[in-house]
Amino acid sequence: MIRYPIVINFILSSESEIRLANNDKIRINGISKLQATIHQKNEIIETYIIPKTSHPLILGTEYLRENKIVLDFSDFSCNQKNVPVKTAKKIELESNTEYLTFGKLPNYVTVGLQGICVNSKFSVNHKFLVAKSLVVVPVNRKVPIKLLNASNMKITIPKGKNIAEFSTLSNEYTYVAKSEKSEIPEVQNIQLVTNENGLRTDNSEQQCDLTDSPDRSEILTKIKTNFDLSDHLTDDQKSKLAECLFDNLDLFVTKENLNLGYTHLVEHVIHLKPNAVGKHHKPYRLPPFKREVLREQPDNLLEQGIVVPVSEQEELPITSPIVLVTKRNEASNSKTSTQSYRFVCDFRHLNAQTEDFKYVIPNLQELTESFAEIVPNYITSIDLFSGFFQMGISAESSRYTAFNTCFGTYKFLRLPMGLKTASKTFQLLMDKVLRGLKFRTCLCYLDDVLICSETFEKHLDDIKEIFKRFRDAGLKLGQKKCHFASETCIFLGYVSKHGIRPPKYRVKAIVDFPAPQNLKQIRRTIVLFNWFKKFIPNFSAIISPLTKLLKKNQKFEWKIEQSTAFQNLKTHLVNTDNPSFPRFDLPFILAVDTSSKGIGYMLYQKDPTKEKPNIIRFGSKSLSRWQQSYGPTKLELLGMVTSILDCADYSRGT
Repeated sequence: MIRYPIVINFILSSESEIRLANNDKIRINGISKLQATIHQKNEIIETYIIPKTSHPLILGTEYLRENKIVLDFSDFSCNQKNVPVKTAKKIELESNTEYLTFGKLPNYVTVGLQGICVNSKFSVNHKFLVAKSLVVVPVNRKVPIKLLNASNMKITIPKGKNIAEFSTLSNEYTYVAKSEKSEIPEVQNIQLVTNENGLRTDNSEQQCDLTDSPDRSEILTKIKTNFDLSDHLTDDQKSKLAECLFDNLDLFVTKENLNLGYTHLVEHVIHLKPNAVGKHHKPYRLPPFKREVLREQPDNLLEQGIVVPVSEQEELPITSPIVLVTKRNEASNSKTSTQSYRFVCDFRHLNAQTEDFKYVIPNLQELTESFAEIVPNYITSIDLFSGFFQMGISAESSRYTAFNTCFGTYKFLRLPMGLKTASKTFQLLMDKVLRGLKFRTCLCYLDDVLICSETFEKHLDDIKEIFKRFRDAGLKLGQKKCHFASETCIFLGYVSKHGIRPPKYRVKAIVDFPAPQNLKQIRRTIVLFNWFKKFIPNFSAIISPLTKLLKKNQKFEWKIEQSTAFQNLKTHLVNTDNPSFPRFDLPFILAVDTSSKGIGYMLYQKDPTKEKPNIIRFGSKSLSRWQQSYGPTKLELLGMVTSILDCADYSRGT
């Protein structure tokens, strides 16, 4: 494809002539230098201006020969014979070593095309070798390249250099296919043959072998080491689980396979309000060290096909600025480390102009209480790798996601985080993927999926079924965030077969949390304790001295009453027994305590095999100003009605 060229200079001429392909002479009107984009490659070419031509621009044989263009009259197309393969990152080649990396092909190279990667002029000039290998172009156009530094000196290859050349394979060259399960291209050293018995042709999808074909036992050993398999499993159970993971390695994003998944099940659409107002934000100013951090991040998203630069002809109704926020739990001593910051778009104006999407995200209390229906002796938690980026966004909606940086303007092709309706659309996707399995074999909250089973054999079957669902949907998982066949896990709390309790690191953070000093900190404290209210009995009554400070025209005064309530919340969180999963073969008992400060209740069961009762849930409710004026009898009745309605899911029918 040739974009419209830009004239750099023009020389008028009335005397010069040129000879055409049919040997006729024709007078030219002038000579011009044009800047044109040919096959997404910027070119400056010298052109002759001639009268009465049938086409606006004709490429001559001199240009075609210099750029090694092959004309294919079977489908009226043209392709470069040798296509450059560029480095996607800086490479350090130690002396006398082999190195395996991925090279990037231009976007105009057709996906699925078969070709051979060989040495380039750059590799020859810099004294390193490229192993002749056959590849099939994948969707992201990144092909594996094996490099050899046979010298005694270290070689540094900058990012963006042409380390190899890719040439398409003619029909006389065939190759061996090893597997039909993966989309990753196969890497082999080959000998070109012309006889039919030498090699066989197979056009199926190829398996990538990046470890010099290690045998199955070596790969299984690596799986047991690199994947988080529970320590409480027997050796036989670990072997069976490793076999399951071996058969599904293509589902995981790893260093060898960095390709993100992409699903076509759901596409995100942004619907603007009828009276939406456009706005173009300038980029936020950044300190110099953050600018250097920002420089690489759009490039990384561009390589993965997540964003694309905005063209000058495109109309953008809304553009947003970006910010760099520190990643949570990221240990880094260097301020300039790109790994310590997350690239985030400030979509606040876009969200204000967007209509809401009516879809329900699961209730956290409902999810955690649903463990009563599944005996979680074996728990596997799996997490998608950059789940939002595996979901597309419509072409029309993509215009609204444009964002400005000091290095240019881009727009998203995949679903970005921070959009008003992104979470609901993603939950819709997950509900479609796991339809028929939720609350039977797994629980799902956005991209976090929990698989719970009573026996190991059932658990293995459940994992295989969910893996199949993700593969059919085109989604991929993050290896580091997956934990297999554990007795406990972190999922909206600390989950085990005995019940749910708050994670230890969060409890410690609460214990060390300082007392608030102003109204803003009071609000933050109340929101923080609200997350733990299901673990604190009579929560509303205990926290009422703090909520009292939020009343209108209330002066902020931190007195003994507030300090006592603040410490009591911490004490109850640490010392109170944690909720257990209910047993529906035992009766439920409801204890209610009502006062003028609020209503508190506890639902529990008496297990004949235990001394202490099993607490099922705590609940509480604050009273309005009118309810606080009720008499003792009316208050007790209000407490009974409120608690019975809250626990109706358990008490009804038992």
